[in-house]
Amino acid sequence: PAQALLTQVPQPEEMLFNVAKDPNQFTNLAGNSEYQDALQQSRQLLNRWKEQTGDSSPANPTPNRQPLHERAKMTKPYGEFPGAANNATTINHPGPILLK
Repeated sequence: PAQALLTQVPQPEEMLFNVAKDPNQFTNLAGNSEYQDALQQSRQLLNRWKEQTGDSSPANPTPNRQPLHERAKMTKPYGEFPGAANNATTINHPGPILLK
């Protein structure tokens, strides 16, 4: 039952976890009013990431990612890859996250 969120179809549009309290990420806090500030900050960070790196959400994604790892069983063509609409493979920007 704890893994139900990870396997539900379709997946929630947004997921937010408090990994300090929930290291296995079983409780999605995206709809919890106490975490709306953190959710908004995450949205802003994602938007900055997309702007700086050219990442994008595909309009026509591959419907089931599992075949990407089992190429021999692949029967359908790939959908659009993330960032393809912005030619992201030519952008060399690290994004807004700095690791120290």
